[in-house]
Amino acid sequence: MVQHFIQSTFRRYRLRQDLEAKKNLRFIQPMHHFRLQLAQVNLQTSEYVLIKTHKLAPNTHASLDPSDFKVRPIISNVGGPTDRISWLLNLVLTQLLTFIPAHLSNTRRFLDQLRETRFRRNHVIESFDVTSLYTNVSNGDALQATHELLNEHAGSINMYGLSVSHVMTLVKECLDCSIFRWSGQYFRQVRGLAMGQRLAPVLAIVYMSKIEKPVLDRRPVNSVWLDIAHRADLPKSLITRLKCDLPVCPVLYVLIKTHKLAPNTHASLDPSDFKVRPIISNVGGPTDRISWLLNLVLTQLLTFIPAHLSNTRRFLDQLRETRFRRNHVIESFDVTSLYTNVSNGDALQATHELLNEHAGSINMYGLSVSHVMTLVKECLDCSIFRWSGQYFRQVRGLAMGQRLAPVLAIVYMSKIEKPVLDRRPVNSVWLDIAHRADLPKSLITRLKCDLPVCPVLYVLIKTHKLAPNTHASLDPSDFKVRPIISNVGGPTDRISWLLNLVLTQLLTFIPAHLSNTRRFLDQLRETRFRRNHVIESFDVTSLYTNVSNGDALQATHELLNEHAGSINMYGLSVSHVMTLVKECLDCSIFRWSGQYFRQVRGLAMGQRLAPVLAIVYMSKIEKPVLDRRPVNSVWLDIAHRADLPKSLITRLKCDLPVCPVLYVLIKTHKLAPNTHASLDPSDFKVRPIISNVGGPTDRISWLLNLVLTQLLTFIPAHLSNTRRFLDQLRETRFRRNHVIESFDVTSLYTNVSNGDALQATHELLNEHAGSINMYGLSVSHVMTLVKECLDCSIFRWSGQYFRQVRGLAMGQRLAPVLAIVYMSKIEKPVLDRRPVLYCRYVDDCFVACSTQKEMDTCFELLNTQAENIRFTREKPIDTWLPFLNMQVQLERGFLRTKWYRKPTSKNILVHFRSAHPLKTKQAITRNMFRTAKMVSSGDREVAESVKLAREVAITNGYPLKERSLRRPSRSRPHGHTDESLEKVTFCLPFVSDSVSSDVRTALRKCGLDDMVRVVEVPPTNLRKKLVQNRLYDRLCITPHCVICPNGREGDCMASGVIYVITCEACGDEYIGETGRPLLCRIKEHLAGLKNSRPETPLGEHRRNRHGGVEFEVSVRILMREPTTSARKTLEAFWIRAKDPKINRKDECLAITSELAPFIDLCGLQLPPASSRGSGHPGPTHCENV
Repeated sequence: MVQHFIQSTFRRYRLRQDLEAKKNLRFIQPMHHFRLQLAQVNLQTSEYVLIKTHKLAPNTHASLDPSDFKVRPIISNVGGPTDRISWLLNLVLTQLLTFIPAHLSNTRRFLDQLRETRFRRNHVIESFDVTSLYTNVSNGDALQATHELLNEHAGSINMYGLSVSHVMTLVKECLDCSIFRWSGQYFRQVRGLAMGQRLAPVLAIVYMSKIEKPVLDRRPVNSVWLDIAHRADLPKSLITRLKCDLPVCPVLYVLIKTHKLAPNTHASLDPSDFKVRPIISNVGGPTDRISWLLNLVLTQLLTFIPAHLSNTRRFLDQLRETRFRRNHVIESFDVTSLYTNVSNGDALQATHELLNEHAGSINMYGLSVSHVMTLVKECLDCSIFRWSGQYFRQVRGLAMGQRLAPVLAIVYMSKIEKPVLDRRPVNSVWLDIAHRADLPKSLITRLKCDLPVCPVLYVLIKTHKLAPNTHASLDPSDFKVRPIISNVGGPTDRISWLLNLVLTQLLTFIPAHLSNTRRFLDQLRETRFRRNHVIESFDVTSLYTNVSNGDALQATHELLNEHAGSINMYGLSVSHVMTLVKECLDCSIFRWSGQYFRQVRGLAMGQRLAPVLAIVYMSKIEKPVLDRRPVNSVWLDIAHRADLPKSLITRLKCDLPVCPVLYVLIKTHKLAPNTHASLDPSDFKVRPIISNVGGPTDRISWLLNLVLTQLLTFIPAHLSNTRRFLDQLRETRFRRNHVIESFDVTSLYTNVSNGDALQATHELLNEHAGSINMYGLSVSHVMTLVKECLDCSIFRWSGQYFRQVRGLAMGQRLAPVLAIVYMSKIEKPVLDRRPVLYCRYVDDCFVACSTQKEMDTCFELLNTQAENIRFTREKPIDTWLPFLNMQVQLERGFLRTKWYRKPTSKNILVHFRSAHPLKTKQAITRNMFRTAKMVSSGDREVAESVKLAREVAITNGYPLKERSLRRPSRSRPHGHTDESLEKVTFCLPFVSDSVSSDVRTALRKCGLDDMVRVVEVPPTNLRKKLVQNRLYDRLCITPHCVICPNGREGDCMASGVIYVITCEACGDEYIGETGRPLLCRIKEHLAGLKNSRPETPLGEHRRNRHGGVEFEVSVRILMREPTTSARKTLEAFWIRAKDPKINRKDECLAITSELAPFIDLCGLQLPPASSRGSGHPGPTHCENV
C-alpha cells in the first residue's frame, strides 16, 4: 500500500515536470516546493512519507521505480490523542538533554567541543550514523533509560508539578497510543518510535545515551581523576596540580645488570651475554601526577606487612631481636623478574584487602577505598609505551618506572609469603598475639616456653578389648592399642592450657554433650519415653585420629563467634584464639624410637585441646540428627526463648499428636456430562487433602497463620474477596482497545517450591515485621517454626505411611498464605510491566492489558518464572469472562459485571423443607440475592442475576413469592454485641420452629430473656454421617488392647470421652472422663492396678476386694464430649445415675438438688459390650510408627 502511494505521488511529480517542459521553462521545480505540495496533499491522512532527496542517485530523479527512492515515514500527531499531553512531557524531558555528555544541541556546540579538544598527531576522526534510529528504538529500553536519567536529575529540572512516576506513566501511555490511519485503514505501530511524535526525538537521544555509554567510559585517566576528585570534594588546588593536560607517552629504555656480568663478557658485543632491566619512564606521562598521590596513600600500608624491610637498620633490629638456636640455618631467596611477573589482578586484590583492613589507621587524603582502587586500576590499565618509534601495550606485570610498581609488588609478595610466615614457631606467635592483646606480662612470661622438649609417642593397650585367650599372646596383631603423644613440656603445652580454659566453656552450648554420669541420669529422667521407643548406643571408631582438623577449626570458630560474648575470653579476641589453636594443631612433630615424625591427620591424643576440639567437631556431625527433633520440642524451645505466656505455650503444645491422613475430594465441577455413572478412576479429577486436625503442626500453625495472614495486605495483586475485586474494577480506567483474560495456576499447592516460598515469606516478613503483630515472636522464630511445619510432612494413606517431598499440603493451615506469598514472587515481573489491571485470588488471576500482544507476553512471562508452575488461560466467550462468582464484560472500554454460576454447579442449597430454622433458610436466600445484586453493574445485569438467583431458590423448594424469598431484614452489625456476649448461651438441638418459639416464649415468661441467649444447634447432616477423613485410620495393632475390643477399632486414640472400666472378676465399675487420648488415661489406671497403689481407684479395689490378686478389666466409651465443663458435668450425671462401686465420693462434681430430678430424662444407659470379648491387662495404645 505504501508502494502504491509512492508510485502515485511520483506520477504526479513526473506529470508536473512534463507540463513545465512543454511551456519551455528551463528549470526543474525546486525540491522544497515539491515537499510543501506533497505535504499539502497528504496531510489529509494520518501518515505520510517524505522522500530522502539527499540520498537520491543522480540518474533517478526522473525514475518511476519506487525501489529507487528511500522514504522517511512520518505519523502526523497534530490534533491526536497525545498531542497536547506530549507537549508538556516534552518540556520536562528536553531539560534532561543537558545531562547527556555526547549530545549536541546545535552546530555551535559542536564547534565549541572541537575547540576545547586537544588533538594529537596520531588521532583519527570518523563519523558514525545510526540506521533508521527511530523505527529501531526499543521502547522498553528507552523508557528504562529515561526513567533512570529522570530519577537522577529530577531535583535539578522543572517537573511542572509532576512526579517521576507521573511523567513515566504518561510517557508510556503516549507510546502505547500508537494507532494511525493510512489510506482509509487503521494500523498499530508495534516497534520503535513514530517520527512525528513530539517525544520521539528526546526519547531517541536518551536511548542512544545508554547505547554509547560503554564508549564514553573509555575516557582517559585524567577524566577519571577529575570525576573522583570532584566527588571526594578535594581542594581545587590539588585537583589542578594533579591534572595533566598534555601528557607525554611513556618511553621504554633498558639498564644492563652490571652486577650479573660474567668476567669475560665486559668487551662482548653479543646481546645474549647481557641481562637487562626494562624500565618504562613515566615522567610526564598520563599517570605520573596521580600516582604520586596514590603512592603517598599506599606506602603507609607497608608498615602493616610483617616481613617488609624499609632499610638496613630495620634488618639489623630484627636480627638482634631473634633468638637463634644451634640447629638453625639461614639462606636468602631472590624473586626472578618480580615486577614483570606480578599478577595485576592478585596485586589489586591484595591491595584492596590490606587497604580495607587498615584504611582507618592511615591518611587517605580525602579519598575513599573505592576511589583509591579505581585510580590504581586506571593507572595499571594505562600501559601504553613507545619503543623505537612504535607503540606497545604491557599486557602482564608491573612497569618498572611506574611510581606504584614497588608498593604493589611488595603488597603482592606479602600475599605470596603469608603461608611461610604462618609457619613461625608457636612461641613467636604467642608473644605477638599476647602483646597485641595487652595481656599481663606475668601471664605472657608464664606461658612462654623458651626450651620446649619434643613430644613423644607411646601406646596403651586396650585391655577391655582383649580376647579371653590372648592374655599370654606375644602376637602384636592380637592387641588393640591407643596411641598417645605426650606433650608435657612440649612447645604447645603451656599455651594450650590457656586455650583449653577458653574452649571448654563452649561445651555448655552443645546440646548433646554429657559432662558426667549425673547429667546423663538427669536427661533420662526428663525424657518422656513411649512404648514404641527404642534405644541404642553408637560408638565412633577412632574418633581422635579421624577428625578433620579443618572442619574442627571451622566448627570451633562458628561456635566461638556465636558465644564469645557469653564466656570468659581471658583478654583474647576470637581471631587470637583461633590463630593460637591452629598453631597448636600445626605443631605436630613427635619422636618415636629415636626418629622424628609429623602427624598429618587427626588430633593427637595427649594434646590438651584434642578432647574439646573432638567434641565440638562431633557437634557439627550430629547436628542433622538433632535437627530431626519433633515440632513440639522446637516450639517449646522457641517459646521459652521468646518468653511467651505459659498459658499460650501449654495450649499450643501437642503431647499426643495423631498422624495426618490423606483423603481426596472429587472435583465435581470438572466432571464430563457422560461420566456421572462411570467407574473408571481416570474419568475423575480429584483434590488431594491431608487432614492435619490433631496433627503435630495443627496448633502451632494456628499461631503462625495469625502472623502470616497479616502480610497479605502488602501483596499488591492479592484479592481477599469479591468486593475487593469489584473495587479494583471500578478504580481502573479501561480503554476501547483493552483486553481481558483470566489465568489459572495448574495444581498450585502441589507445585509450590517450598524453598522459594520460604524465601519469599522471609523477605516479606523482614520488610513488614514492624507493621504487623508478631505475637512476641521474632522473624527468625517465625521462619524456624514455618520450616518445621513444612518439614513435618508425613501422612498416612490406606494403612501405609508416606512423605510429601514437594509442594504444600492442602489441609495444612499455612498452605494458603504460603502459596499466595510464593505467587507474589512469581507475578512480580508481570507487575513490573504495569498491566492495566492484574489481580489474583489464590490461583485465579484476572488480567487486563492494553493489547493482545502484551497479554500474550504476560502469559509467557508467567510460565517461565518457575519450573513447576504452569498457567492456563481463559478468554471471554461471547464477550463475557467468568471469574470467581461473577462474569465480566469489557466491550469498547465499557465494563459490565453480573452474577455467575458454573454450568457444572448443582446449585444445591439447604432445601426449604429441610429441618433447619426458618431464619437460617431466610438468611441463605437473602445473602444469595444480596450477592447477586452486589456483583451486578447495571439494571439489566441486576435483573439477569436476580432471575438466576430466583431459579436457584425455586430449584431448592423455596416458594415462588418474591416477598418470601427476599424478606427484608433490619441491618444488624456483624458479630455479637456486648449485650449478647454477657448472656448465657443455651444450646438447644433444633426440632422445629414451633418448639424453638415455645422455648423462647417460656424464657420470656420467666423473665430470663435478658440473661439467656438461645442457640439452635443444627442436626447432623448426611455429609457428617457419610464423609470421614479418617476412614482407614481406625486401626488398633496393639496386642491385648482393653479398649478397642469393647467398641470400635481406634477407640483407644479417642480424646474427650467419658468411659467406664469394668472389673471382670466382680463386675464393679469405675466411671471417669479424660480430655487426653483414652489410652493415656487407661495406661495410668492399669499402672495403679499392677502396682497395687492405694492412692489409685483400681489399686485400692485390688487390695480391698480381691486381696491383692490381679484381675482383668474391660473398657467402654460412654459418651464423647470435647468441652471440658460439659464433660465433667456429664461424668457427674453418669456417676449419680449408675453409682459405680470403685469410684470415690470426692472424684467428681456434685449434682445439685435442682438438677437431680432430670437425671432420668437423660437416658443414661450403658452401651452393650462388644462380642469381641474382654481384654487383658497390658498394652493399651496403638503402636506409633
